[in-house]
Amino acid sequence: MKWLVEYINNLFGLEDGNTTATTLIITLFVFLAGYLLQWLSRFVTDESKKRALREDIRIILNKSLEDVSSQSENFKNFYESLNMKTIIHRLKQEPISHLNTFNEYSYADLRSAFLDVFYRWGFWELIFNRRKYRSRRGDLNELYKLIGRLEQLEEKYPNDMIQLFERMNKYEEKWGENMEEIQNLYDEGRIKAYRMEKGALEKEDEFYSFMIEANKIWIKWAETEDQLQFKIAKEKFIDPLLELNRKHPLKGDITLKSYKYLLGATYAYSNLEIVFSELKETFEGYHKSYNSIYRKITRIETIN
Repeated sequence: MKWLVEYINNLFGLEDGNTTATTLIITLFVFLAGYLLQWLSRFVTDESKKRALREDIRIILNKSLEDVSSQSENFKNFYESLNMKTIIHRLKQEPISHLNTFNEYSYADLRSAFLDVFYRWGFWELIFNRRKYRSRRGDLNELYKLIGRLEQLEEKYPNDMIQLFERMNKYEEKWGENMEEIQNLYDEGRIKAYRMEKGALEKEDEFYSFMIEANKIWIKWAETEDQLQFKIAKEKFIDPLLELNRKHPLKGDITLKSYKYLLGATYAYSNLEIVFSELKETFEGYHKSYNSIYRKITRIETIN
């Protein structure tokens, strides 16, 4: 200890025996050294926590981006499969599983992890390259906006799907009701025509010839593959019967009623086409939105 006192006296030009000043300097030095060591310890601890936080956030984001990419592809497969020939349509849904976990982090957490004054020499950028610093801060703001937009889409698309499918189910029911009535009427007409042919009823030539033509349409439609599909039933059954009704405007109950139901089926089909078009447009939009969010997040340099 004596050598340290002599060294300090020589360094600061103190007289030998001036122990008060020497002791004060030594105390101050020990205090500063202790404070510096304490600051370094806190710094190392904080940096370790921030490094762990950065890695946690990156893992969560990467997993979320995988889900975003998968759901974007699901939207694409769904809207590309939509057509009036298919009766059943299903959208595969893959929720963004880590979105809620990401929201547990505040903006301050992200700023601390990716934009503090020591990370990537941020202090020198703050002083000498403010444009780059502002760019990094803008990246974090953009990330938060994109995550917020993703949350909105995750809440919105199931509601859109429910509403559109409710409308589709409504017109599918209308279509089915009219198709059932048409088939019942023509069953009655064919039975009546058969009885006329066998002499059980007086033959009505105009009605009989009408039912012969209708029966040809029926048989041709029944022999068609997937005849119950909307598009096929409309083109092979409804449209030809409508044309036949227009050519032979009979006054009998069967033709009058069938014309009403044929028009009802045509109306239901037209509305189904509208709903299918809206479904395709809506989910094509979701595909593009999710794909855009995916690309924008992966391009944010600050978090990569």
